[in-house]
Amino acid sequence: MANYIDENRLKTEVHREFKDNEEYITKEGINKIYQIITEIIRKQDIFTELPESIEHLAYNLLYIQIYNRIIYRNINYNGIISIITDCINHIDIIIDIIMSVAEGLNSTHKKQAFYRLMGNNHRIMVCAYKYRSIFYDSSINILCKSINISELYEEITSEDGMVKLCELTSSGDCSRLQNALNILMKYGDNLTTPDEYGI
Repeated sequence: MANYIDENRLKTEVHREFKDNEEYITKEGINKIYQIITEIIRKQDIFTELPESIEHLAYNLLYIQIYNRIIYRNINYNGIISIITDCINHIDIIIDIIMSVAEGLNSTHKKQAFYRLMGNNHRIMVCAYKYRSIFYDSSINILCKSINISELYEEITSEDGMVKLCELTSSGDCSRLQNALNILMKYGDNLTTPDEYGI
């Protein structure tokens, strides 16, 4: 696997958002960091030469690690840059280990099944959703609006929601949750629309 991030662009964007930061990084700050990374990914993927499911896993792990290493810490611009690059390098090591294990399997079918198993790790996807929920919620509402479906409302109980999410899709290939996450991971970055301030 190869990893690359345009460090000059990362430094420029993080500096613009956090140059005078002397407070704890809040969820709002984390979302700004996520938006910066998403915009960089739109131009060029960070993680390349990976099966699609492992690529999704790499990005989910990246967002989780950034959240865990930055949230509620009092760090400046240079600290944020350092943490992001450390996270990318750490994810690179994790993915290399996963790919190495897959190489030990004796058939392409087994490798593909292993990649799907690793990439479809629900615990990791739930953490990534939890940390990027503002992005995912707004993406879902944009999709609902575009096809004239009412936006999600809060009257659904978590139990009802979980039952519906665990139902199989009409094709029977996966759960609704898995299908929704696959769609958001594949096309979610195309749903973000910057406001007049570029946020």
